[in-house]
Amino acid sequence: MPKLYDGWDLRKVDLPPATKLYRLEPVGVGTPLVESLSGHFKRLSSIHCLTPTHLFRETVGPLLAKRYLHTESPGAAIDCASLSRSFSVRSAAINSTGLMAAEWIRTLEQLIVVPNLRHLTLRPWSHVISQRHLIRSHLAWCPCCYHERRLKQEIVYEPLLWFIQSVTICPIHKCRLRTKCSKCKRALHALSRCSEPGYCSECGAWLGENTHLQQPAVGQTADELAWQSFTIETIGKLLAAGDDQSTLPSSTNSLGEALSSLMKSTGKGLGHLAKLIGKPKTTVWGWRNNTSRILLADLLRLCFCLRISPIDFFQMEGNSNRQHRQFLKTQPSAIQRHGRSQRKPIEKAKLQRQLRAIVERKKPPRSLAATAERLGVDKRVLYRHFPELSRLIASRGAAVRGISKQ
Repeated sequence: MPKLYDGWDLRKVDLPPATKLYRLEPVGVGTPLVESLSGHFKRLSSIHCLTPTHLFRETVGPLLAKRYLHTESPGAAIDCASLSRSFSVRSAAINSTGLMAAEWIRTLEQLIVVPNLRHLTLRPWSHVISQRHLIRSHLAWCPCCYHERRLKQEIVYEPLLWFIQSVTICPIHKCRLRTKCSKCKRALHALSRCSEPGYCSECGAWLGENTHLQQPAVGQTADELAWQSFTIETIGKLLAAGDDQSTLPSSTNSLGEALSSLMKSTGKGLGHLAKLIGKPKTTVWGWRNNTSRILLADLLRLCFCLRISPIDFFQMEGNSNRQHRQFLKTQPSAIQRHGRSQRKPIEKAKLQRQLRAIVERKKPPRSLAATAERLGVDKRVLYRHFPELSRLIASRGAAVRGISKQ
């Protein structure tokens, strides 16, 4: 008697599409500590045993095909180039709300076939939040978080929350975020030629530290700590909502509509709101008429007035008047002292000595921008206070760059 075997299922199986790169899932999507897009790209490089510059050269670079992203070496073709220093300086912008973030999202989604990478950036809020003073230009991190994650054998990654300029304290350990490597004392870019989450891209040192050695935030009053707690909680809700389409502003008119609803229900005009949050009336007028986007710091102060989150603010028409009555009771002085950036005092004598020492060196600096970055100031500050020395450094740098191109 012949043996009977199970039949074969000859139906066509739908296989997932092949990807050029490993399908790396982001960390923390839908939570306040969602991973940043720049940190995700660094982890993607690491699991392929490549540096970010090599992965960029082979995959992202050819798809973006933008020369400003590539090496500044004379005659270098795009397909054999690496990340340029000029891009590294502004690489944190891929976590922001602008066009650069949109291009990187589109390219990486095409390469790894992971949808909704925009939730690793602030792009979901691009309709209403301005790019100005939104993302810090250099890395910030909590050494305690790095230490604990490695100790627990968890994924070491860079939360998007750390890149937001308004956040200065770790929400978990209540300590100040670091902005310079404790070993080489250098500020680190979001992406550079050799970078990996948790390690210094300049000297390779581990950035984590034992929690017992880390001091809590010092030099801040109780009011400042309370403001940071509110800021972190509010921004955390904003980031966690990135995965929920129903909570996001639907159009560029969302800000104006929310402000109009607020003005109508309270019976107060733009002048009252402008005075309350310490902004010119013309600025608030621009928000209401959708001719300008609101700064994140201003949105935080406004939400502090109403005691609500940005999500509830943009759904103002559906809310009760409870928050509106709170808005009428809030005193301007209670808001204006919070969330406003303070200018750093400039030590002119020290800066002048440092600039003179740079000028007297045999090897001139490559540019005034590089000099300003090294000194920890804006180059406009150097031009304003030391115009002659600044012009001299800039001209020497231009001469050096001209020689290197020949």
